[in-house]
Amino acid sequence: MSKKMNSQAVGLDIGLSFIKWLTGAENLHYGIWTDLEVTAGNLGQAQSVYTEKLFSYLPSGSLRIL
Repeated sequence: MSKKMNSQAVGLDIGLSFIKWLTGAENLHYGIWTDLEVTAGNLGQAQSVYTEKLFSYLPSGSLRIL
């Protein structure tokens, strides 16, 4: 009996591999494109802008998770 393949997981793996190849980073999101031309060459920069925005919401200093 063959084991079923999780096509969603395979798709995410392929997407992540492609984005890593394209941008050199492991960010699997679209980014923020304010003041940027929407091109594949700007994808890495748009992703960095979005990542920095997310990090800006975290409080500074040492934090405990648990």
